[in-house]
Amino acid sequence: MSSLNLVPRLLRDVGTVLVVDDEPPLRAGLRRMLVSAGHSVVEARSAAEALEILGSSAIDVVILDLGLPDGSGLDVLAAVQASGAATRVLVFTASDAIDDMHEALHRGACGYVHKPADALTLEAQVSVALGRARALGSHRSAQTPASGALAASLEQLPFRLANQLSHAWDLRHIETGAHVRRMAESTRRMAVALGKSHDEAARLGRVAMLHDIGKISIPDAILTKPGRLSDEELTIMQRHAEIGGELLAGFEHPFLDLAASVARSHHERWDGSGYPDRLVGDACPWEGRLVGLVDVYDALGHARCYKPAWSRQELVKFFEKEAGRLFDPEMAEVLLTVLPELEAVKSEYPDPARFDCASGSRLKLTHAATAGLEAQSKP
Repeated sequence: MSSLNLVPRLLRDVGTVLVVDDEPPLRAGLRRMLVSAGHSVVEARSAAEALEILGSSAIDVVILDLGLPDGSGLDVLAAVQASGAATRVLVFTASDAIDDMHEALHRGACGYVHKPADALTLEAQVSVALGRARALGSHRSAQTPASGALAASLEQLPFRLANQLSHAWDLRHIETGAHVRRMAESTRRMAVALGKSHDEAARLGRVAMLHDIGKISIPDAILTKPGRLSDEELTIMQRHAEIGGELLAGFEHPFLDLAASVARSHHERWDGSGYPDRLVGDACPWEGRLVGLVDVYDALGHARCYKPAWSRQELVKFFEKEAGRLFDPEMAEVLLTVLPELEAVKSEYPDPARFDCASGSRLKLTHAATAGLEAQSKP
């Protein structure tokens, strides 16, 4: 069975998607992927057609090409925003320009899909957009109280989203599926060790599953590059924190508000050397500091095609040295006291025998380099 045929089972929430692109082969390819995932699909070849459809049909998500023959896709995006509809827009373009990405997100797009799109990246983005449309539509229909069953379903939507997206990552990047499960359980155990309630710890564990969701907007050529990233590629890669925060923001749901904060802040560092906001000390939310610490621990402790796994001795030396510089000193101390528990999580959720050279683990290795430890990774 192909991975495309698995998508409908993993991401069950479906809706009506408008595909706006002037190239028939691209529209046909998107239609096949979306219909296979269970969505209803409407097509438009131009901005004028798109606006006509949006004015007469209930559309949940728009996949929008920016370079349309009769005007900019940004005009369609502006019309959707001005309409007050719950419709969410994903920009679909071949451009890797950071300015274009930022402008689209600034104008209200909730995601950015690169051409050509693979099925799992597309469906992960559509799932996020659809969840946001559902939440926004529910908020704007507050004058019609939800039934008990519907209210319960809406309450569970963010948790389903976290689980379903982690399944999608399993199929796209093998290493990441096991990584997000370890992140959830290790974060939960760390939170308990820091004195948080079991409910609060479990909630943060679920949030940790979405910490790298911004990577769905990063081109595969960068995610899967085994060697050193150029300065421009590194800048694009680092944007995943900001993009993740933007994707998850605005739902007006406590879980997703927290997930947005963690996605944005998990690469901040205690001394202000992190990104994207250069937050110092406890100016960074404690949840972001904790998920960032666990994220580095997990990345260094596992082998990748560009580095071996670090030993316990190397990890202890690293976190002892970097407590109070890169990491919250109390959290780093607690991590060292619960190492046996975290190693048990590693045994429970091992990486598969084969894994792709993907994701942002190489970014975490830069912290090791600053500590003067040898990661033995590719340059």
